[in-house]
Amino acid sequence: HAAELELRVAERTAELKQANARLAGIFRSAMDAFVVLDTSRRVLIFNPAAEKMFRCSAAEVAGEPVDRLLAPELAALLEHYITSSGSPAQMWLPDGLHARRKSGELFLIEGSLSRAASGSGDLFTIILRDINELEHLLSQNVYLRQEIQSELNFEEIVGASPAIERVFQSIE
Repeated sequence: HAAELELRVAERTAELKQANARLAGIFRSAMDAFVVLDTSRRVLIFNPAAEKMFRCSAAEVAGEPVDRLLAPELAALLEHYITSSGSPAQMWLPDGLHARRKSGELFLIEGSLSRAASGSGDLFTIILRDINELEHLLSQNVYLRQEIQSELNFEEIVGASPAIERVFQSIE
């Protein structure tokens, strides 16, 4: 019976290691900043997207209060969310909030807060996007689409035969 129990424990341990590896991979590959906090607002997880967004390494913020990376309004909202027993398990952040880069520069964000129970107390996840970066990417997208369209402008080519129409379709 002990050997059977030992086998189950080993299988369960292997399953947990696999699940942890998958979860770590998700955090590393996410485009959004993931910041996981304990009830004291200390940073437990700070993914590579968060490092890029806040322009500091995970090692610099690990175990430190997250407040220095938040504008006062966002810090107050987070404090209320963590301390209020009536907070929903998940919520979108209101528009117009800012976070703070390591340099002190404020930037407009959008995102969400969520709460998850763990064996050692609740954990809180902040998922953020830099609105300025998002707007920059959207404007680049529009510009590139316009450039492609101008390159594919066939109005100067004269012809309406089926063969020319097939050429136009192939070019597109």
